[in-house]
Amino acid sequence: MARRIHRKPIVLLGLALCSASAQLPEPRELLEEMHAAESTNRAQAARFVYTEDIRYKETLPDGSPRGTNWVTYEVTFVAGEPYSRMVAIRGEPLSPEVTEEEEQRYRKVEQYRLQTPLEERRRHYFSAEERRFKIDTALVLRYHQARFLGEQPLRGRDTWVVETWPKRGTPRPKRRTECAQDMRLRFWIDKQTHMPIHLEAEWLHDFDGAPKGAIVKSDLVLVDGVWLLQRIVVSGRRKAGKVYFTYENDQNYSNYKKFRADAKLLLDPQELN
Repeated sequence: MARRIHRKPIVLLGLALCSASAQLPEPRELLEEMHAAESTNRAQAARFVYTEDIRYKETLPDGSPRGTNWVTYEVTFVAGEPYSRMVAIRGEPLSPEVTEEEEQRYRKVEQYRLQTPLEERRRHYFSAEERRFKIDTALVLRYHQARFLGEQPLRGRDTWVVETWPKRGTPRPKRRTECAQDMRLRFWIDKQTHMPIHLEAEWLHDFDGAPKGAIVKSDLVLVDGVWLLQRIVVSGRRKAGKVYFTYENDQNYSNYKKFRADAKLLLDPQELN
């Protein structure tokens, strides 16, 4: 049975709609240009190593903390692809036991990547990979309908704002890489580079540990002419027993440095299309 998607009204402060006499941008064309820009940018972004800092917190209805966590990763390359290696917990170096666990995970990932073709790796989730949130724009173009919301300045740059949501009959996602098939999305597309420098996404159903209604916000930053991740914040509401609590997973990216090596980078051909 086809699913009915109920769209919530969106309020965007500072949003300027084009005048009635002006030609409104075609949202699908904007998304296609964005997809092409992402492919070009992705090849350049793959040459950077960086630090990933993830801080998680849960808050009870009275404002008191329920739990927290803080983990830091160094993102380098294994078999030509980015790999997140844990280097600290709560700002402290890893214990010998955790260091050994991380070393074993590294070896598993290395062997898995060396022995498994890229196409096969994309079809099967390998838990040791520690893959992060990412929207596949190809799936958005295939399964979503879109509308143009207007124009808005953002961090000193001019952007177009486009909202998308799944068409009726869109299959529910089976893998984390397919999450866009069950999300409402809003892109702030930079007019100069056509890159989505800000993204807001909402889960339409429970999926992959995220509850229905959870929100993701992500931002890019320009480094040496390349758009790179700056921050991803995931927030939502969960239930423990009879008590609901809110949670926030705050991922920050910094210390970008260009990766220099003689080895050829092995990029997924699907990532470059």
